[in-house]
Amino acid sequence: MCATSTTQSNSSTVQSSASAAPASSPSGDFSRGELLKKILLQQNFGLLCLRFVLGAAMIAYGVPKFLGGQQTLVQVGSAMQHVGIHFGFEFWGILAAFTEVVGGFMIIIGSYYRISCLLLAFVMAIAAISLNAGLPANHTSNDFIMAVMHPLSMMGIFLSAMFLGPGRISIQRE
Repeated sequence: MCATSTTQSNSSTVQSSASAAPASSPSGDFSRGELLKKILLQQNFGLLCLRFVLGAAMIAYGVPKFLGGQQTLVQVGSAMQHVGIHFGFEFWGILAAFTEVVGGFMIIIGSYYRISCLLLAFVMAIAAISLNAGLPANHTSNDFIMAVMHPLSMMGIFLSAMFLGPGRISIQRE
């Protein structure tokens, strides 16, 4: 009877030591799921992605305004008449296109970030006012959504990004 209890005791010791083996691989690397989770939970990486997309979009909006020539710049600048400014439309068009291109680049690299966000939010507000004023009197709600909601949404995103800041992965140090 004594031999039986010793055998049971030894087998339980072997089982407990086998279950106590380390679950990680011998190299100590993360599994793919753990590594992906670690990357996706990084706020600074998310802000970098946001900065890149917003900046690239604004550069893509601004460059064609310069390439369109004087007539395009005057047309863009004429949006200022909806806020009471009735002169220098070419100047205002150049300023809007310049703000989009340079501001977009500054957002991407994270330099002068908050002022760039604020200026781009202002450009988007003027665009929304101009597009709303350009709608016909009998416009539908779908017309309003298609024309005005994009610049209003971009304005909200720029204001939100201004408060969030550029994150650690940027040139600017706060």
